[in-house]
Amino acid sequence: MVLFSVTKKATTPFDGQKPGTSGLRKKVTVFQQPHYLQNFVQSTFNALPADKVKGATIVVSGDGRYFSKDAVQIITKMAAANGVRRVWVGQNSLMSTPAVSAVIRERVGADDFGIKYNMENGGPAPESVTDKIFSNTTTITEYLIAEDLPDVDISVVGVTTFSGPEGPFDVDVFDSTIDYIKLMKTIFDFESIKKLLASPKFTFCYDALHGVAGTYATRIFVEELGAAESSLLNCVPKEDFGGGHPDPNLTYAKELVDRMGLGKSSNAEPPEFGAAADGDADRNMILGKRFFVTPSDSVAIIAANAVQSIPYFSSGLKGVARSMPTSAALDVVAKNLNLKFFEVPTGWKFFGNLMDAGMCSICGEESFGTGSDHIREKDGIWAVLAWLSILAFKNKDNLGGDKLVTVEDIVRQHWGTYGRHYYTRYDYENVDAGAAKELMANLVSMQSSLSDVNKLIKEIRSDVSDVVAADEFEYKDPVDGSVSKHQGVRYLFGDGSRLVFRLSGTGSVGATIRVYIEQYEKDSSKTGRDSQDALAPLVRTGGVTLEIGRSDRMDEPRVAPVPCLALKHGADSDKPVLFSISDATAIDNNGGVDIPGLTNGNAWVTPQGWILVRSASDASTFLQNPQDPDGKISLPHLPRELPSTCSCRLSGKPNGSESCIVLLVETEEDVTVLWYCRFGGGGGGGEGEGWVRHEYDVGTQWDIRPGKEGQREKVPIRSIAACRGKFYFNATPESVGVLEFTPTPTTPVFGSIAIADPLPGGYGVLGAALGFLVEAEDDLYMVRLLLDRDFETVYDLIVYKMDFSEQQWHEVDDIGGRAFLLAPAYFGASRAADECGLEKDSVYVPYAHKKCFEVCKVEEKGDIDVVNLIEAPDAKIGMWIMPTD
Repeated sequence: MVLFSVTKKATTPFDGQKPGTSGLRKKVTVFQQPHYLQNFVQSTFNALPADKVKGATIVVSGDGRYFSKDAVQIITKMAAANGVRRVWVGQNSLMSTPAVSAVIRERVGADDFGIKYNMENGGPAPESVTDKIFSNTTTITEYLIAEDLPDVDISVVGVTTFSGPEGPFDVDVFDSTIDYIKLMKTIFDFESIKKLLASPKFTFCYDALHGVAGTYATRIFVEELGAAESSLLNCVPKEDFGGGHPDPNLTYAKELVDRMGLGKSSNAEPPEFGAAADGDADRNMILGKRFFVTPSDSVAIIAANAVQSIPYFSSGLKGVARSMPTSAALDVVAKNLNLKFFEVPTGWKFFGNLMDAGMCSICGEESFGTGSDHIREKDGIWAVLAWLSILAFKNKDNLGGDKLVTVEDIVRQHWGTYGRHYYTRYDYENVDAGAAKELMANLVSMQSSLSDVNKLIKEIRSDVSDVVAADEFEYKDPVDGSVSKHQGVRYLFGDGSRLVFRLSGTGSVGATIRVYIEQYEKDSSKTGRDSQDALAPLVRTGGVTLEIGRSDRMDEPRVAPVPCLALKHGADSDKPVLFSISDATAIDNNGGVDIPGLTNGNAWVTPQGWILVRSASDASTFLQNPQDPDGKISLPHLPRELPSTCSCRLSGKPNGSESCIVLLVETEEDVTVLWYCRFGGGGGGGEGEGWVRHEYDVGTQWDIRPGKEGQREKVPIRSIAACRGKFYFNATPESVGVLEFTPTPTTPVFGSIAIADPLPGGYGVLGAALGFLVEAEDDLYMVRLLLDRDFETVYDLIVYKMDFSEQQWHEVDDIGGRAFLLAPAYFGASRAADECGLEKDSVYVPYAHKKCFEVCKVEEKGDIDVVNLIEAPDAKIGMWIMPTD
C-alpha cells in the first residue's frame, strides 16, 4: 500500500473567486495559474462542516474538456490531504452533471472551465455555502495537498487504496453510465420507446457536441433502445469539443440544425426528432422536423403529458416550477391541471429545496435546462427521454399507420389548448457594472407610476396591452424561509405578456443585462404566426424602455450592443451616432456609448465585423473587435492616410490558424489602387512585412461623366467579397471578377468567371441596378437592388447564389435563415438572423440621408419595409457595426 504525507502550501488570495449559480467559471488559463484551483478547492473544503469532509466520500469528475483530467488529479490529492475517506471518479474523468447528482444520491448521500460543489442531496450548493466559499477565498493563506500521492490511472475501472496520516484513502474509478441507465429505467418505459425507434416511419438524431453526453447517448440510445449508430452526431467526447462551442442552441448545434431542416436548404429528408446536449449533458435542445421547440414550451409540454406518458409520474405530479425569466407557458398548464406552481429566481438550487420538501416534480428554465425530482440537477438526456416517451404514447396505436404524430403536432396541439407564449431574449454583454446597476435602479423607479409607463408605451406602440403590474422580483423560499432580493425587474401586461430585465450575476468581465420579451396569445387562430412578427411590438417597447431607463449621468465609455447602425455626417466627421436595429432608436444620444476604433482615426468596417483602424496620432494600424476595447490585432503601419470611402475586406478570419490578407480598395474618382498585406498563420506577416500598393488594370469602359463623353476610363473595382480564400468583384449577371494572392503578397492575380448562362432581368426599369456581393458560410451571393426612375429608390431585389462547379448564378428565395446587411462602398455582410435579432431571409439597406433603413424580404418580391430612425441627425453615411464572426 502506497503511503502519502500531507503538505501545507502557503498561498495568497485571488480576486474574483465568487461562485455563481453554476459554480466558478473562468478561462482555462486562469485555472492553470499556480495555486488558483487549489485555493478554490481548499476554500470549499473549509466552508463545510468537519463531518462533511473527514471520513467522507466525494465524487470528482468532469465533462472531458481541456484541463479536466489534471484538475481531477489535483482535487484527489487535496481530498486525501483534507481527510476524505473515498473519492469516486468517473472512468476517464467523464461524468455528466446529472450522473454526478444521481451517484451522490445513490451511493453517497483560451475556453471556459469550471468547478462546482454539489451537496449531499445531489443539488447545487445553496447561497449560504457559496457565500462562505467566496469569503474563504478572500482570506486563504494555505492549502493542504498530498503532493507525493501518485496520479491514479483513471482510464481503468477499479479501486486503488493508499495510506495516509488519518488512515486508508480509496480512489474508486467506475463506469458512471451503469448507475445512470438503471435510474432512467426506473423512470421511463424503455420498451415503449424502443418500439417507437424501431418504427420505419420514425427517425432520430442526437448531437452531443463532443461533450460528455456522448458516452451516455451511445449506451442508452444505441445499445439499450436500438437506435442506429448513424443517428448519433459528435458523440466522442473531446477536450476541445471538436473545436466547437458545446451550447445546445440553434447557433452552435449547427450540424444538427442543418440535418433537421432548419439550416440551409437540403434535399435530404430531415429526421422526425432531434436533440442536442451541452458539454456536461445537463442542458438540452429539442427539435422536430423543420421545427424548433423553445425551452419554455418544452417544460410545459412535458408537464402537461407526464402523467399519461412517463411511468415515474403515473400517480400524479407534486407540483411544477420555473425560473422567473422563463415564459409563463408552465403557469397556464399548472392552472388548467390544478397543480402547485412555483416561480423561483434563476439557479437550480431553488428547485432543489422544493424537491427535497416533496413540493415539485418537474421544473425548467429558459436557458435550455429541464429536469425533475429524480435528481437535483437539470438533466438533458432525461428531457430527451421524456419527449420520446410522449411521442411513444401519442403513437402507441399508430406505429403502423400512414403518419405518425410529430413533435410539431404535439406543440401545436398544446398551443391550441393552452395558448402560445411567443418568447425571445436579448443579451447586452460587457456593460459597465456601475452603469448596469444604475439602469436597473431606474427601471424600478419608473414603476412608481404605471399610468406614465402606459402613456409612454402608447406613444411607442398603440397595439401593446397596458401594464397592469410591475415589480422587482423577490422570492421567499417556502421551505426554509430564506429571501432572495433583486432578482429582476418585471413589467406585466393585461393580456398575460411580460417584459423582464435582469442583471446577470455570473459574468467575469463587465456585466450582462438580459431582456426577456414574452407575448401571450390565447386565440388559437393566431398561434401559428412567425415569432418575430408576433413579438415586434413588445421588442420595440422593450428597447425603448431600456433606453429611457438609462441614466444621463452614465458617462463612462461603454461598448454599444451590436449589430447596430452607425450614422456619420460625412467621411471625415468624428463620432458617429449609433442606432439600434431592433427598435430604430439612438443607442446613446449623450455620447456615453462607443464603438472602439471608430473615432480613433481612419476606420474601415469589414464584413467579418472587425474594424481596420489607422491611428491619427501615431499611424499605428490594427484590426479592432467592436465589442472589446482590448481586442486588437496589430498590423504593419499603413504608410499614409486613405479615404474613409475605401472598401476593406479580409480573406478569412483574422484570428484563425490560416494567414489572412487584409485588402483596401481605393474608390476615389480616377483611382484604381489596391493596398494589402498578409498577416497571421504560417504565412508570415507582422510589423516587418508591410503594406503593398498596387495599381490595377482590369480593363476599360466608356466614361459617361459630363465633359468626358467619348473617352475611356479604367474599370474600378466596386463590389467585392472574400469567399473561400479568394476575392470576387464587379459581379454582373454575365460575369464576375476573381482576385487571388500568391503565397507572398507581391503580385495579385486577376481573373474572371464567365457565367455559363447569363441571367436576364437583373436590371432596373431604366437599366439601373446596384450589385452587391455577399459571402455567407463559404457561399457567394449576388444581391441586385433594382432602382426606380429616380435612380435611388429600391423597388425590388433579386438574390443569386453562385454554383462554382457550373459557373452559374442561380436565383434563390431564401438565404438560409440569415440576414444580409448592405451599405455604401458596396459593403455586404451576412449574419445568422436569430443570433442577432434580425429578420430571417431579409436584406437590410440603410439610407442615411433619408434617416431610415429598409428591410427587404428575399422570398416576397417587392415586400419592403421602411424603418424610420427616431431623432436621427443629418447624415450622409450609414455603416453596419456587427459582432465578429
